[in-house]
Amino acid sequence: MNPAAVSLIVSKEPLVRLGMRHFLMESAGISVCLEACGSMDAMRQLMEHKPALVIVFACDRPLEVVRLVRELRRKRRSQPVLVVSRTAEEDHVRRCLDAGVLGYTTTGDDLNELRLACAAVMRGDMHLSKSAARVIQGANGHSKNWHGGMPASGTKTLTVREVEVFRLMGSGLGCKELAAQLGISVKTVETHQMRLKEKLQARSCDELRNLARARREN
Repeated sequence: MNPAAVSLIVSKEPLVRLGMRHFLMESAGISVCLEACGSMDAMRQLMEHKPALVIVFACDRPLEVVRLVRELRRKRRSQPVLVVSRTAEEDHVRRCLDAGVLGYTTTGDDLNELRLACAAVMRGDMHLSKSAARVIQGANGHSKNWHGGMPASGTKTLTVREVEVFRLMGSGLGCKELAAQLGISVKTVETHQMRLKEKLQARSCDELRNLARARREN
């Protein structure tokens, strides 16, 4: 089964899974939609099929969704996850982003918003719907894009790997240690750091490291 064409829909409601399956197959370029009604089933499907996108509906028990996302990301570190909720509550949006969610939308958002979110998350980019972004706006009125408490600098989103490099820089790891931790080359780490400096408007790796450390402490 081609993982690029596979999605996993996690919801306890059969009608929700049915509607999302039709939407993904007709509007999002997904050819195979797997379904799970609970956490255990979701984990089994994840390990067996390694889907390109996991969509978790957070309609009944939002805290269970946060735990499920953490477990999904623990089992498959780079797994793209999109959460769909009935409403965008600030605490829940932040908890989901801290857990590693790349996208957050609500059932009241326009369908095109959901389509954009699916495409972005599958690319490894972050997408918050307007309603989700609004609840985590800063005091200055500008929306903060978050991934684990880390900014995505306006429209310049961070990829999953960039977020991992940024987070580990905040732990004080050097290039060689980062490369070993992530299983990539030192050159690749340096490329990610170069892109991070551009996106986060940092003038040097030291400044980038200080920014990462400050974000960990917030």
